[in-house]
Amino acid sequence: MSDSKNWRAGMRPDVEAKIDELLKGDGASEAEIIDFFDAREKAEEAHFSKQQKKEEEASNEERADGEKDAEGANAEYEAEIARLAALQDVSMRASQREATDAAGRFKTTKAAIDADVRRWRKAHKPEPESEEVRQSQLQRLVSLGRSQTLWHDGNGSGYASVLDGGHFEHHPVISRSFLDWLRRSYSRKHAVKIEHEWVPQMPGTNALKEAIQALEGYALDSGVVGQTGFRVLCRPGAVFLDLGRPDWWVAKVTGEGVEIVANPGMFRPRGQHPLPIPGTSAGRGIADLRRLVNVRDEDFVLVVGYLLGTLFPGPYPVLINTGGEGSGKTMLSRVIKRTVDPDATDLRSPPRNVEDLMVAARHSRLVGYDNVSFITLEVSDAMCRVSGGGTMTKRANYTDGDEFAMTACRPMLLNGIPDKLATRPDLMDRMILIKAPLLTERKTEDAFWSEFRAAHTFVLGDLLRGVSGALRDANSIKVKDEVRLIGWVKWAEAGCRALGFEPDEFIDAYMANRELAGGAALEDNVVAQGIIMLMDRQRYFKGTASELRAEIEQLVRARADLKDEKLPKANQLSSVLRRFARVLRYEDVEMVFDQPLSRGNRRGIVIRKLPSKAADELLRTKVRDIHPED
Repeated sequence: MSDSKNWRAGMRPDVEAKIDELLKGDGASEAEIIDFFDAREKAEEAHFSKQQKKEEEASNEERADGEKDAEGANAEYEAEIARLAALQDVSMRASQREATDAAGRFKTTKAAIDADVRRWRKAHKPEPESEEVRQSQLQRLVSLGRSQTLWHDGNGSGYASVLDGGHFEHHPVISRSFLDWLRRSYSRKHAVKIEHEWVPQMPGTNALKEAIQALEGYALDSGVVGQTGFRVLCRPGAVFLDLGRPDWWVAKVTGEGVEIVANPGMFRPRGQHPLPIPGTSAGRGIADLRRLVNVRDEDFVLVVGYLLGTLFPGPYPVLINTGGEGSGKTMLSRVIKRTVDPDATDLRSPPRNVEDLMVAARHSRLVGYDNVSFITLEVSDAMCRVSGGGTMTKRANYTDGDEFAMTACRPMLLNGIPDKLATRPDLMDRMILIKAPLLTERKTEDAFWSEFRAAHTFVLGDLLRGVSGALRDANSIKVKDEVRLIGWVKWAEAGCRALGFEPDEFIDAYMANRELAGGAALEDNVVAQGIIMLMDRQRYFKGTASELRAEIEQLVRARADLKDEKLPKANQLSSVLRRFARVLRYEDVEMVFDQPLSRGNRRGIVIRKLPSKAADELLRTKVRDIHPED
């Protein structure tokens, strides 16, 4: 039992007593007892080890949570520092304002925030930039512009065709629309990312201005030449009408019909409104237009011919619509304007000067004026140039002697109460005069324009069908009498025939209207009345302008309604007579200028009253020296 003593050494008394009891009671051997206690000791050691491990794990988790909270706060702080550092590239003022807010939120000072921002920017200093990144704003803007198609019209204006939204748009380089595109494209490509948001970076005003000038020069020097226009573009065998829609599609009219195609290079002035897609339907179209306009039956074909003529290359007549209050003359003008060229300006106030007319011609295809009571001689001459395709000039802004010139050819219309809005012979010789009757049925504005919108697509579709007929048949139209605007007259006649009007119905109405306009012009001019009275008395005159003035002065002073009228001076009389020569032909009066007189080398004027048959023949032929533009 010596081993037993050693085995029991250091054992607690209660345990030793328990072992003795086991040895006596169960007869267990010491080896079994030793195995039992070894197993128990191992179990206790395992339990202790497990308990100790749990305590260590709990301690580790607690320490990890603390470290995680600290790391999270630090990460949030670092993210804020990074955001403030990036914001300095966009706006230093915004960065400083938000740095103050961050100092309060993170319970620190703004000085500490600023120091950490400087540390972050120093630690994250970008790698050396590529050549593209090192470019200035001007270089980037010019690069964006040159990535598109730049071209010019051959008249000193550059254009850019840009791909935007899956379709091509065409803008004058010097225009607000192209500047907006350039600014928008720059902000998209060179945006700055702050956190998870891209912030647009806008180019400077000076850089934009210089880029536009550089791109204009490139378009003029290196770009190809192309044909352009707005709202209407006429090419050989085809007419394009810009529908003004977001997809930039246009209606292409040929002698074979109408189709919707991609824009061939037409730009859009600011304020241009859209047109409906042209449509057709049985019984719709020109019949709808007849219900919308208040004109006499004999004048309706003139309205249709004028609308067809607005899609002609030019030159154009000037439609003058007069009538008393309550005749709907303004509504008629608006219907014509909105049918083919709706825009933000609609009908304009009467032009005060040539500059007003130039502005209107730059922004409207069909130039319309409302409530005109008087036209100055200067504006009257400018209207003739615009309708015929002339050039108007003015002194360029902020210069001493430079001129700004604009060449335009536009259809025009105006309305007013006076019957004799046009008093200048040149303008009268180009006008279509329509006197609107009093309205017999009135509608509210909302009801009228609702009816117009419902009919617009069919009216436009019918007009384009007429344009197709004009493209096909205008050259075959025969006009009995030689008239001004012969090409336009043939175009309108062919288009009216395609729409179902009788052959020569438009031509007959136009010639009758010319008689009406010519008569109104002569009644209101003292010189014309003096010439008519002189020819009624002696039927022939040959002499100088001074001698002619003396002759007609006696006659006009004898008439009570003309005696107070002022005759032009002798050196101005020839100019006035040249303007009225064509109109006086309606009174069977022929004038020939610069004719040799019997006395010396002087030259003068020959005036004679023609028989009616001879006058009719004269209207069919072109007479030299009677009108300076013939």
